[in-house]
Amino acid sequence: EPHLALLDVLMPKMDGFSVMAGLKTNEQDSYLPVIVLTAQPGHKLRALQAGAKDFISKPFDLVEVKTRIHNMLEVRLLYRKLENYAKMLEQTVQERTAELQTQRDFARQVMDALGQGLLVIDAQHRLEYINPFMAHKIGVLQSALNGRLVDELIIADDLPLVHSMPHKFKPEEEYQYELRMKTVSGQAMPALVSSSPRWHDGKVTGRIAVIT
Repeated sequence: EPHLALLDVLMPKMDGFSVMAGLKTNEQDSYLPVIVLTAQPGHKLRALQAGAKDFISKPFDLVEVKTRIHNMLEVRLLYRKLENYAKMLEQTVQERTAELQTQRDFARQVMDALGQGLLVIDAQHRLEYINPFMAHKIGVLQSALNGRLVDELIIADDLPLVHSMPHKFKPEEEYQYELRMKTVSGQAMPALVSSSPRWHDGKVTGRIAVIT
């Protein structure tokens, strides 16, 4: 695997520009520095546009050539280190994402299996989640309740009490209160609500309510 190409533009059969075009199709190395040797000033811009990283004018000084080669190899080494770090970081992110997904799946299984009601409510008082137990008690499918206002599940006479809770307590506080929830048939169902703050990025973004 070449680490660098020192390329003369004028060569028999295949010139330097054709070689650079061929190197572009080689995906084995994402960063192969090419230094072009040329005596034609007009070739310099074309060589850079073709993918050359540097050029040396003929006649050249051997010390200059060695210095430019050394500098290019250092740049390549740094690029490869950054590339490897990016790959490692991507793998870490993928592993962490998979781990978080596993944790979410487990948490969802626990919530779904809970033998009491559970509601996750956003800052606009809409249902983000209702567990199967609570949906069954109300008599409605889970999917039919997602995104609905939580007020729709409460007997109208008890709504003033519910709306007063945020004014009596700080957003980060937990509190309990009793109310009557409404089944699909309109019947009142007494319930004790234990309300806890829902946190995201250090801020309260809603409530988590356990219904017993």
